[in-house]
Amino acid sequence: MKRDYANNILLSFQQRLRRLRAYTGLFFLMVFIPICIVFYFAFHQFEKKNLLDQQRTMERVTATLDKKYYKKLALSNALSFHAFDHRQYLYDPVTKKLTQSLSPLADLAHYDQNAALVGYFQFNAQNQFNSPIWSGSIDDAMAAERNRTAESAREKRAVKILQILQQSKQLKKHLHEGSFEGKERFQIIADVADYFIFYRTQKWNNATRIQGYILNRQAYFSQIFDEVLEQGLNDREMIVTLHHMQDKAETYYFPSHRVVVDAQEVTGFVPQQFLKDMRLISRRSLRWIEEGYSISYYRPASQMPIEVLYTVSLFIFLILCLLLGCFGFYTLGVRQLKFAEQRLNFVSSVSHELKTPLTSIRMYAEMLKSDMVLSEQHKNDYYDYIYSESGRLSRLITNILQLTNIQQPHYQLQVERVSVPTLMDIINSKVSTLLSENSFTYSISTELKDSDNVGLLVDLDAFSQVIINITDNAVKFFDLKMIKDSNRQKIDFVFSRHQTDPSMIQLCIRDYGAGISPEQEKRMFDLFYRGENELTRSTQGTGIGLALVHQLMQAQKGTVQAKRMKPGLTIIVSFRQG
Repeated sequence: MKRDYANNILLSFQQRLRRLRAYTGLFFLMVFIPICIVFYFAFHQFEKKNLLDQQRTMERVTATLDKKYYKKLALSNALSFHAFDHRQYLYDPVTKKLTQSLSPLADLAHYDQNAALVGYFQFNAQNQFNSPIWSGSIDDAMAAERNRTAESAREKRAVKILQILQQSKQLKKHLHEGSFEGKERFQIIADVADYFIFYRTQKWNNATRIQGYILNRQAYFSQIFDEVLEQGLNDREMIVTLHHMQDKAETYYFPSHRVVVDAQEVTGFVPQQFLKDMRLISRRSLRWIEEGYSISYYRPASQMPIEVLYTVSLFIFLILCLLLGCFGFYTLGVRQLKFAEQRLNFVSSVSHELKTPLTSIRMYAEMLKSDMVLSEQHKNDYYDYIYSESGRLSRLITNILQLTNIQQPHYQLQVERVSVPTLMDIINSKVSTLLSENSFTYSISTELKDSDNVGLLVDLDAFSQVIINITDNAVKFFDLKMIKDSNRQKIDFVFSRHQTDPSMIQLCIRDYGAGISPEQEKRMFDLFYRGENELTRSTQGTGIGLALVHQLMQAQKGTVQAKRMKPGLTIIVSFRQG
């Protein structure tokens, strides 16, 4: 167990990153798969429930259609026997006389109101044809000729009725064989394409008459289907087909209130090819139409019930939340790994920063203590080295302690109003020794008018540390061997008004070194960040100096930003004006 633990500690950054990816992917799958299973069954349950609800609705619609057709047939059975004569005789009980009037079935307005009605007919005992709409007689031989020569609308309609009846083999058979007995209620003959022939038998004075009427099938179906489907389907996008189970060619299509197929709204007759993209919901038989008719209900295959739509939306929302959560978890893990890697680099940096100067200080101190150095010049050089290195180590320890303290919840700065001239004096006192020791020149100036009366809200210790860290950073990364221009070995400190916020004063600290890259500009204030590899770097530092500057400026409610220059770099620190 101890060996495994040690191996875990010694994992590299890439190994830890791969392990984090594996754990994140495994967690995603462990949550994603159960969610998919639950929603799969929920989706099918919703689909099944919706299909059952739709089938029940279709049952009610079919029952309504049956009821409507039954009522129409019942009303036709109530037609008077005498109404099929062109003229009928009515007894007036007041005058006690018979009056003659035109049959109500002869009224042309009656046909205009019923688009499905072709006309009424009657055959007497001798199988002679007549119609309430026409008083004359028309036999089979005269029908074709009269159709060409007919002038009145009544005669034309009577001829049309006879021509349709002549096409019915079943009617001719019944007339020839006299097999209409016992048909007091209307029966249907459907052997003529596009028409229904309704007939019944009536006896009068021991004579049998055959009475009936002819309906156009398409219009007959549409009269009731359009009304019932619009009310019964509640604006569902559906297509209803009525077809004869023995005659596949006889199929009628009825769209519901509004049907959209392939982005095309269907409002009239529905072509057969539209059904290939439709889903069959239910198929029912109609009782009160001629036997063999079946009604089918289709809906667009792409149509999604509202419950299923909500379920799918919730599923997508949960998956997005899961993805965002896993992505956030992974991103946070990567940041923590990088932060852990930076802390290891920080330890390495601190070790590097401490070991070499401490070794040298100890060696020079031992040499001075044992009087091994005889030359006064060498002694002074060793004293100067010990002094400068101990000062640098002191600044390093101060930065580390300050960084630790500033992250504590109770940490507070003592902010006070300090005038610009006073701050200029503080800058001069804090950087003069550091810059002169490294052969740098510097200038401190202000662009503020009446700067004596301008004060900034700062903490003096924090302000000093900000200035020292920025200056030390500029000196440390100035490479004279690469730049080869000693005139650029300088730093400018300039106070001025903030460019966008009039309530703040900014201090621009400009160096003329090699500058930084765009990537370094974005990350130079990150904790432990260094632009060089820890194993190959040639400059001193731990990567906490500028990060400490950033946090100290935030603690003073100020800002800090870097601006690349040609040549060099400008660090802009902005303070609130007091």
